[in-house]
Parts: sequence; structure tokens; C-alpha cells
Amino acid sequence: TDSATGSGMSSKFHMARLLIAFIAAAASVCVGGKVCQRHGLGREEPSHAETHLLNMTGAPDGNVLANFRIMLTTCTRQLQTQSNRNDVMQMIQDENERFFNIISQPDLEGEDAIGRDVYMAMKQLHESGDGYALLDAASGASKKSTDLWGAFSRSAVTSFLTYSPRFFLQPMVSRWIHESMWSSWAYTFGMQLALMTFSSEWGTVWSQMLEESPVGHPPMCDTKTSALLQIPDGPVTSSNLVHQVFHLFLFHLVTGIHFSESSQLVVEFGGGYGALCM
Repeated sequence: TDSATGSGMSSKFHMARLLIAFIAAAASVCVGGKVCQRHGLGREEPSHAETHLLNMTGAPDGNVLANFRIMLTTCTRQLQTQSNRNDVMQMIQDENERFFNIISQPDLEGEDAIGRDVYMAMKQLHESGDGYALLDAASGASKKSTDLWGAFSRSAVTSFLTYSPRFFLQPMVSRWIHESMWSSWAYTFGMQLALMTFSSEWGTVWSQMLEESPVGHPPMCDTKTSALLQIPDGPVTSSNLVHQVFHLFLFHLVTGIHFSESSQLVVEFGGGYGALCM
């Protein structure tokens, strides 16, 4: 009995330590964000919290982790080439011309009707000033934060009034998303993707959750085409979705529960665009 109790306590202690390591690693990602955003491609070595997390989850060797990081770095660089940016900008301009030519039509259906409704709602919020009132009224210690999010809010309105919402996840359209909530740090997310691919449930759960939606035209990477890695069931994904799914991966690791199977309702708090719910 003592042995069983001790084993149970040891298991609970291990899970508690893993959860703490996860929180610390997530915090280190957020703290490192300014550096990663400035350089675009991310850090070159793991933080102390990430190293602790890797040790506790049985990390793949350093060469494997390096290849995952290189894959995401290479993809990020390809997305940022002038040729790719020109192609994307041409698609954005073509869609803009189409969308703003039909926006006043009364019989719009489907995505165009949704896009028109988003445009009109943004226009009303902007012209009335209601969307900024509480942020602008802040004072004291909270003003630094509200000024930042006030700037993001005005940037969001500008992008939605200037561009078709079909491209709202493109950096050239919505810098506010990529500056405030979109993550693309190759080192950290290479580590996260590597850990998920080594899971026994990679093919049945995690690779499917990592398949990115084309809604909003987010920057995406095709993991199947990597010359460095042979990823079975490799998804077309984004760095941001890797980060979101990794939260659910660690939740399952700690609790043994698949969030998507055990929850009928998800309520997401915050100033994001609902990526975790998606």
C-alpha cells in the first residue's frame, strides 16, 4: 500500500512539475517575443524553462530539434521573399477590387455577405468612436496598456476598412495581428512541433489538429515537403497554430484528457481572434 501510494504521489508530483514547466515555458515565449519579433526568426538556443520542459518530456536529440527549427526558419524566409510578397500583394489587390465593387449590392450571399457585415460594423464603430471610448478614457498605471491596445484597435479598423476581410491574417494586411498575437518564432515552435510528432497519437490527433484553415489566408508551411524531415501525415500548418495546438498537447500530457473530446463549450477570453477555439 505504501508503495502504491508513493507511486501515485510521485506521478502527481511529476505532473505538477510538468505543468509548472509548461507555464514557465509559455511565459518565456511571451517575454522573448519582443526579441523574436525584432529579428523575425527567433532565438538560437532554448530558454531554461524550455530546456526543463524538454528534459521532462523525453526530448528528441539536438540534431532532430535543429532540423525542425531549420525547416520553420526556411519556410519563414521563403514567405518573406520579395517574389512571394509581390504575388500575395497582387492577390490582395485583385480581391480588394472585386470586394469593394460588390459591397453595396443588396443581394450578397455567403462569405461576401459576411465580409460586408464585418466592414459595415467596423465602419460604424470607427465613426461613432464607441470602439475606442473605454481605452481612451483610461488613466494612471493602466494607460500604458490601453494606449498600446488602442493603437492595435485603430490599426485593426484601418485594415478592415481598407482591405477585403478574406486576407485578414496576412501580415501585409493586418500588421496588428502579427505584432500583438501571431507567433512565428522558429526555435520555440520547432521544438513544439518536434515533441508532437514523436507522440504516439501524432497521426490520429495532433497532425489533424495542426492542419491550418485557409480562412484569412494565414502564412502557412507545408511540412510534407521538407527535405530535412520525413514527417508522416505532415500537415500544412502555421507557426501560430503549432503554438496553439501545443497548449492542448501539454494539457493532454498533464491531464490525460483530450480537450476537444471532453468539452462541449469553449469560451475564450482576451483580445485575440479566436484561434484557440478554431
